[in-house]
Amino acid sequence: MDPHLPRAAIAAFEWATGLTVSVRDFRASLTPYLDTARTEHGSAFCQRAKDTRHPACIALCAERIPAEIARWPQGAVKRCHAGAVELVLPVLVEDRLEWVLYAGQRRAAPGLRPDLADDSGLSPLAETATLAPLDQAGAGHLLELLRQLGGRLAAWRQQTGDPLPAGDPRGPGQDRRRQIAWLIAKRHREPTLRLADLAGQLELSEDRCGHLVQELFGTGFAQLVQQERLRSACTLLELGRMPLREVARASGFGSRSRFFAAFRKELHESPAAYRRRRQTG
Repeated sequence: MDPHLPRAAIAAFEWATGLTVSVRDFRASLTPYLDTARTEHGSAFCQRAKDTRHPACIALCAERIPAEIARWPQGAVKRCHAGAVELVLPVLVEDRLEWVLYAGQRRAAPGLRPDLADDSGLSPLAETATLAPLDQAGAGHLLELLRQLGGRLAAWRQQTGDPLPAGDPRGPGQDRRRQIAWLIAKRHREPTLRLADLAGQLELSEDRCGHLVQELFGTGFAQLVQQERLRSACTLLELGRMPLREVARASGFGSRSRFFAAFRKELHESPAAYRRRRQTG
């Protein structure tokens, strides 16, 4: 298993197509191997859309697409409320939805027939005119390339199982740092995750493992886990309407009270206030 394959495969697709890939990772199986920016629509165009109409972004990308994408197992052409066109592909592993891949953005050329289109009634952003056009034939070719990327990643995923990324756990610092980050990204949703779990994976004593984490990250294991849980919670708050009790559970805090206390301490506001600010700001 090559831990560098996802980045290389996505980079090759982007080089060949001129599109930018982002990933919705439902089982936290891919994001440990990618830059964190891959989990968000981070282009300048999307940032402009989020700045002015974030709720519409949430309604389409975070809610409607995951709910409907099974209708297009070979991928779909999506046109958002801001006027941008993206290709969207569900990737299944062992018959379960593993990821949704997004590749964009373009603007619709005459004759393009989107499979999914925003129905909010909002007018496209003026910046849409700066995007390269995409016609029906071009969309078909690009979807085929996206399917090839999805197949490559799915085959890689089936080889990974659940072990730590390749590398000697007693080897160089960068190997160890990557393995620690992987385990936390993979398992932070487990309320019972402890330093002893990491020590066992790295074949170290718990005391030595704690010192290693401090040396490599400048903070303790518990703080690293909490930071990852807060990042997960913030994503859930920004991209949906999940009840706060469920956000606490899904991000690994276990209890609502523990979640609220950690959130207020680190972000200096309540989860509800954060959601209102991010979804209406």
